[in-house]
Amino acid sequence: MNNTVALTNHISDFLDFEIVKIDTKLITNFSNKWFSKQEQIKAERFTQHLSKNELSINVRDNQLLKLLYLVFEETGELPSTRSCLYKEGLEILLKKWDNTSDIEQNQVYKRLSVQRKQNLLSQIALKTFEQNNYCFSAQELKQYITDYICNLPNAQTNLELLQQDSEAVLKSIEAQHEILLELAPGIYSFSLLAFHEYFTAKEIIDSPNPEVLEKALQNLSSHTTEPRWYEVFLLVAGMLRNAEYLLTLIKHQADNLVASDEKIQQFIATSNNKITLENNPYKLSALRAFNLECVLDLKFDFARVLDRNLAYDLDFNLARVHTYTDEMKHWQFSEQQKKTLKQYYDANKLLADCLTNAHYITRSVREEIENTLLLPSEIL
Repeated sequence: MNNTVALTNHISDFLDFEIVKIDTKLITNFSNKWFSKQEQIKAERFTQHLSKNELSINVRDNQLLKLLYLVFEETGELPSTRSCLYKEGLEILLKKWDNTSDIEQNQVYKRLSVQRKQNLLSQIALKTFEQNNYCFSAQELKQYITDYICNLPNAQTNLELLQQDSEAVLKSIEAQHEILLELAPGIYSFSLLAFHEYFTAKEIIDSPNPEVLEKALQNLSSHTTEPRWYEVFLLVAGMLRNAEYLLTLIKHQADNLVASDEKIQQFIATSNNKITLENNPYKLSALRAFNLECVLDLKFDFARVLDRNLAYDLDFNLARVHTYTDEMKHWQFSEQQKKTLKQYYDANKLLADCLTNAHYITRSVREEIENTLLLPSEIL
């Protein structure tokens, strides 16, 4: 398992955040420091759990590692998904650090329950994420906080006092929880992009009624072709009680990308007809993905995910696989068509990934989506 997570995240044009490499030795050292000498058995258990848990692949920063420790220390188990990690970890962080902080808390902030603090952070997250705004001014943040706390019971009605309370709330959040950080004088950001993405997803999920949720999911689906929304899609799919409507919206967006291009439709139809007529041991959706990856000169990641048998032959019997794709090499597309095909490919891959991450979806809908991936419009 590869635990390498070193990367540079360009949050703005002028600010770089270096995320350190997390390896087994670092995790062990961190565990020994986190747990007391009397808890060394727990430290060993944590390291063993993490080495076996898929979440270790997604740990991108010491702050996330700290969240894992908080959850494990509280429950003795590691969360099964990233959304569970963020939910459980941030709730523990907000509760525990509120109770133990020596910092004098603002009275308004003291009256905010954990749920209301999360609601406030979620509103800030969605508004800024929609604006493609990862760094925001203190003035913007204070306005978001003012807009929220002015609607709370017993809130100040005097605007000047409200603004003072907003500034105090901001300082309390920054000082106690490290969820929002001041990166430079008057410039703030979520301390991790993962926190920004999680609270964005949470604000979508927490829509107050079915009609508002439906509209929020429709708005989310309009970002299907934007890579920066990828993690938000996965989180929302995993947090929704039933993800069928979201998956239907994504599929509609993906199919519409190529619906009006006759040549692309001809290619998709030809690809599907050829593999349908052949007697082959692979899933048809996986071969359709493989054909598209051949034309776009991509690695065969999508095809591998869709069919383990195909993934095996791609590693050990490539000649057998190419008998199904030789004719695909002759297709020529314009640069614009290639761009459209790549968006189509990415949108379908997003759909498949959301299907995998979905908290719940009926078997019939799951099978329908799997079977109709990358099909031409005439068949859909």
